[in-house]
Amino acid sequence: MKNTEIKQLIKEEIHKTKKLIEMYKEETKPVAPDCAIDLVSRTNAMNNMSITNSALKQANLKLSSLEFILPNVGTPEFGKCVNCRKEIPLGRILVRPESLYCIKCSE
Repeated sequence: MKNTEIKQLIKEEIHKTKKLIEMYKEETKPVAPDCAIDLVSRTNAMNNMSITNSALKQANLKLSSLEFILPNVGTPEFGKCVNCRKEIPLGRILVRPESLYCIKCSE
């Protein structure tokens, strides 16, 4: 795969991740205390917000990693395992851009 294609895939993943972050931010807006919902519904909303906050944090970390690796595409070190020097599959890089190891070495 060419570097331009890899950069395009990373840019698309950045775009998707930004959209996801926007959605998570919308879902984590607090529920007003004077809102007419019962205690169980309010508790469920708070639990859901906690889960969504965790997902938001992970999405922000992924975005930072994607934006960090984008300029490295095309360099000799891009996509190589720091342990065995074998190629890291592009799918792994897109899903876990912070991965510095191939699947075998990460086990």
